[in-house]
Amino acid sequence: MFSSCEWWPNNQQLSTWFHTKLFAWLSVLAMSHTTMKNCFHLLFLFLISILLILGCSSEYSADEYLERESVRSPLWGALSSYMSLDEVMTELSISEEHFQVIDDGQTSVQNAPPFDVYTIRIDNYKDDFEKAKLELTFFNDRLMEIRYFPSRVEEYVRSIEGLSDGHEVLKAPFTRIWLEKNNQINGVYVGWIDTRLEKQFRAWIRDYS
Repeated sequence: MFSSCEWWPNNQQLSTWFHTKLFAWLSVLAMSHTTMKNCFHLLFLFLISILLILGCSSEYSADEYLERESVRSPLWGALSSYMSLDEVMTELSISEEHFQVIDDGQTSVQNAPPFDVYTIRIDNYKDDFEKAKLELTFFNDRLMEIRYFPSRVEEYVRSIEGLSDGHEVLKAPFTRIWLEKNNQINGVYVGWIDTRLEKQFRAWIRDYS
């Protein structure tokens, strides 16, 4: 799921590298008896470097990291992506006393867009299937991912057409559904995620972490 540029350094590192290399190349041209062929070779490498930098620069503006898309994608139950925490609480008829915050990570990086990841856990939430644990992750107060931990796993998985161990399901317009074992808690969960928010989440990590 990682893009081809995830190995690339962040923007600040790119800027430092760019100026260092530019100064070095200009020094070579100015201080040595460089042939015309070598000049063209250095210029070619310089242009390739610029193209790589442009190709791996941030693809989202700061405002886009806070925008709520008008088209939401269905996730679990009646919940859909881009819902705020308040909207989710209203839809599930819960208050803050009904859930536990398991991740309240707000990362502050100079000149970077907001990166606020908020994950809550609801134990023994009763839906039409059974009582089960539910985890919801918000990215900048936009519902991005849901993980549902059914006790009757096989029966629940059969209720989702096409889902099986090792086989994901894509649901229009932008939902990815998968089955995963969580070794840390010795359990299995079904996950739903909006692929647009997932892509944006990974882009922030790639460009600013």
